[in-house]
Amino acid sequence: MDLECIETQDARDLRFKDGYFDVVLMMGPLYHLVNKKDRMKALREACRVLSKGGIFFGAAISRFAWMLDTFYYGMEKDPACVKIMNRDLLSGQHRNYTKKFNYFTTAFLTLPEDLSKEVKDAGFKSAEVLAIESFGSHIPQFNKNWHNPKIAKLLLKTIDKVEKDSSLLGMSNHIMAVAKKR
Repeated sequence: MDLECIETQDARDLRFKDGYFDVVLMMGPLYHLVNKKDRMKALREACRVLSKGGIFFGAAISRFAWMLDTFYYGMEKDPACVKIMNRDLLSGQHRNYTKKFNYFTTAFLTLPEDLSKEVKDAGFKSAEVLAIESFGSHIPQFNKNWHNPKIAKLLLKTIDKVEKDSSLLGMSNHIMAVAKKR
């Protein structure tokens, strides 16, 4: 591996030649670039530096992540948290107006179908969107259940059945677009 590959760059302006990589991992820019124009520029750059037939992996945060966290962690009593949640649900623009560190940072939260469309619009052949956590992250006592082999086996079988169901993708706080370059 070339050492020049291990460096910090702006995802919107990569300093690599066309088709340089067989695989591109984008694990942050899609939710830290809150402007669609910037996300599209980053996605086009990822496509440009990817070889023909190469694979792209792009992580995003679900539009429903903060809503799920709000109720999971019992923060629904805080009007500031509810205000953030309502904005997220309306536009996907997450803004932490408080000084509370656990209320996250400025970010863009997407719908699974919008992530797929942006990836395709950037020049990729297809884009499959997958759940990263699935519904498992919302199960009370997950860690306890995970250590029970019978329940863990049932959980994995169930996740396998539903992980690609588009109606459930938003239940995962994080989603992943997987695409091939044309």
